[in-house]
Amino acid sequence: MTRREWLALVAATPLLRAAQTGTAASAAPAAPVVIGKAGSYDDGVTAKLAAMFDQLGGIEKLVKNKTVTIKLNLTGTPI
Repeated sequence: MTRREWLALVAATPLLRAAQTGTAASAAPAAPVVIGKAGSYDDGVTAKLAAMFDQLGGIEKLVKNKTVTIKLNLTGTPI
């Protein structure tokens, strides 16, 4: 099992549990999260981050009056 397959399985577990019980009301609230993959480390990263912020519904409502961390996992072989 790859790391990505494991992460997909772990991410789907609460959904499966909610489907079995018939409700997601008992689940703890979750913070909004977006995961994306850029094809390169140059302009692709900037475009991907912009698209991910749009998927979150914009960034202002998430960061206003808050401390924010953005974690980038830069993996792969540099060119």
